Amino acid sequence: MSLKFKFDAGQCTYNEGPIGPKRLREAMASHLNDNFSPFSPVTAKEVTFTAGVTGLNEMLAFNLTDEGEAFLLGRPIYGCFYDDLKTKSRYEDTICYLEH
Repeated sequence: MSLKFKFDAGQCTYNEGPIGPKRLREAMASHLNDNFSPFSPVTAKEVTFTAGVTGLNEMLAFNLTDEGEAFLLGRPIYGCFYDDLKTKSRYEDTICYLEH
């Protein structure tokens, strides 16, 4: 791996914005294209990295729901999702109890 990859500590900062460095997004797009052969090639513009699932779910709730709409969240669940996700989006959460 070290022969192909040069790591710079600056790549772990927000210098290029909150969605991840361009080089990382390009590498992930390449990985997705090479390993999953999508119908349309994935580009770096379509790849976003977050600091965790809460950040990802918050982005989805904010961008995909209108006030009063709901997300189905499967259990077990991190208890603070409720407050974390409602802060910006004003969505309603609905918990799904999934049977095995």
